[in-house]
Amino acid sequence: MPQFSSLQHPIPANLDSSVYDNKINFGYFNIMFKPVKRVTANLGYNLTSTSGNTLILNPIQNTLGPLAFNFHKPSASVDVDLVKGVTWRTAWGYYDYNEKSDPGLLRLRDFHSNSASLSLRYAF
Repeated sequence: MPQFSSLQHPIPANLDSSVYDNKINFGYFNIMFKPVKRVTANLGYNLTSTSGNTLILNPIQNTLGPLAFNFHKPSASVDVDLVKGVTWRTAWGYYDYNEKSDPGLLRLRDFHSNSASLSLRYAF
């Protein structure tokens, strides 16, 4: 029968006093309406916002990503029923990401883009 001894490895004092806290808030809405029988319009908005802080006292810890950022995503689309089973869609989306916390040696990041898509749907 193998014998196991209880070896106690010393834990550096700075590893047990690190703190990580993050709060996430999000919201989403989408409105669909039909101005005329063959046309459907959609408007939407999506928001994610986080706020957090950290105190990592381990000198070999990798650099963490941002703990506070906003991500906005409004969108819109229009569907037109061309004939029975064929629908044309034109859509737009905007992506906006910006950081609210200093990520350390890196600069704060702020990205945004517009995207458009055109599609044709055939349903049988």
